[in-house]
Amino acid sequence: SLLTSILSHGFGQEAKQLTIRLIQVVSPTIVLLGVCVYFSSLLNSFEHFKVPAYAPILINVGIITCAVAFVGRIGIFALAIGMLAGAMAQMLAYLWVLRGISKEYIFSWNLFGPEVRKFLVLIIPLVLSCLALNLHMVIDRILGSHLAHGSITLLCYADRVKELFFASIVLTLGTAIFPTLSNQALKKDLKGMRRTLYSGIRMVAFLTIPTTVLLILLRTSIVQVLFQRGAFDTTDTQMTSAAFFYYTLGILPFGIAVILERGYFSLKDTMTPLKIILIGVCVKVIAATALSR
Repeated sequence: SLLTSILSHGFGQEAKQLTIRLIQVVSPTIVLLGVCVYFSSLLNSFEHFKVPAYAPILINVGIITCAVAFVGRIGIFALAIGMLAGAMAQMLAYLWVLRGISKEYIFSWNLFGPEVRKFLVLIIPLVLSCLALNLHMVIDRILGSHLAHGSITLLCYADRVKELFFASIVLTLGTAIFPTLSNQALKKDLKGMRRTLYSGIRMVAFLTIPTTVLLILLRTSIVQVLFQRGAFDTTDTQMTSAAFFYYTLGILPFGIAVILERGYFSLKDTMTPLKIILIGVCVKVIAATALSR
């Protein structure tokens, strides 16, 4: 209830109650997706990239399947159940692949070993970084709840389309170079790390600059093809396209940040990215609040 009050500050009482029930349904996905991230990291460490790249699609498959099958009977809850089912399918896909890779590893409850303490020292700033990054979405929703009806949904649509291209290009590159950077850092090969980072940044620029230009030019057509049907009218398309335009401008700088962030993580420095992210969140809060008035 407290979380809903924060996220839906401008909602009516009926919308808040619906939000609470939806959060209760999808909340187990937090644990499931956390396990999936861990399994994905294990596979990446073995330089297995195919399954981590395609497994997240199962969430979309679950949402679409449940929407088609059950939305007429249980309404919007079909989407929440679809997300939960997709997350469970994603976890099972990782387990199926890992069973043949990690046979040499034994599960241990040694929670006080030196490696666990090192892990906790590194993971705390990383968790705080993830929370700070999620503040971007929280800020969008808080400010969007005071704007015209449907603004939050339109912002989510625009962000989802941007993330589709961002994840397929930038996150894929970041994931691919991370094991190389980690091995170079382990060998203290700083020159090799520098070359890898430069190559990653050049590749990000090479792929994202033309992509950004095309997305800006075709933004209205993209939104029309993906969303303009049913209750989603021309006005919604224009508003979503406007938000998508500004989201798209961030693909290149965010892409470079992802590559550099992998460099810090390879050096076991999770505090510097946290400081940078906190500065970015402060700038976001000030700018978004000022521009939304």
